[in-house]
Amino acid sequence: MEKTNNKLQIERILFFSDAVMAIAMTLLIIEIKAPHLHDHSSAEMKRSLNELIPKFISFLVSFFVIALYWKAHHYVFGFVTKYTDRLIWINILFLLSIVIMPFSSAFYSENFSLPVPYSIYCLNIAVTGMLNCWLICYVSSGKHGLSTLSGDRNWRRYHTLRSLVAPVIFLLSIALSFYSVLLSRLCFVFIFPVIYLLNYYFKKKEETITD
Repeated sequence: MEKTNNKLQIERILFFSDAVMAIAMTLLIIEIKAPHLHDHSSAEMKRSLNELIPKFISFLVSFFVIALYWKAHHYVFGFVTKYTDRLIWINILFLLSIVIMPFSSAFYSENFSLPVPYSIYCLNIAVTGMLNCWLICYVSSGKHGLSTLSGDRNWRRYHTLRSLVAPVIFLLSIALSFYSVLLSRLCFVFIFPVIYLLNYYFKKKEETITD
């Protein structure tokens, strides 16, 4: 059932979403415990800090993943003028995948070289990306008329493809993790050139249409 156009109600959805994502980002660092040094030897300090490297890698990746999804969420909801119960539940499912991330990140960082914890972590990120894609498709759908984007097929096509880049690459990374730990952990860097190529393709397409 479609709700009335109420700016305050839409803002409440945004405030709630912002709070959930902010808490999830904070919980990421709470999972990293400061090392307790039994003596002041440089060898022990070096060993303790080396043990924290995997934790900080997973923390930084997860922090910026959530930050990027917050940015996308903020951008998409800037066009929303109406809301439905279904939009609320899609948003809640999206937030559910976000709040699971501190756990999957901690599980991965504690078992950095093992494929199964890494697979769970990548699957968490991939599901978040797919739910973000669902949110984009639903908000921009001409059928529901929930935003100023309704019916804009070019915008919808571009942002749908862009939102699927990260999930696809992290799913590929899962397969790679059973063959090469190093390659699977570096796989996420391909997100940036793929998005660049996607941007280039759509920019050229727009120029062709304009000409």
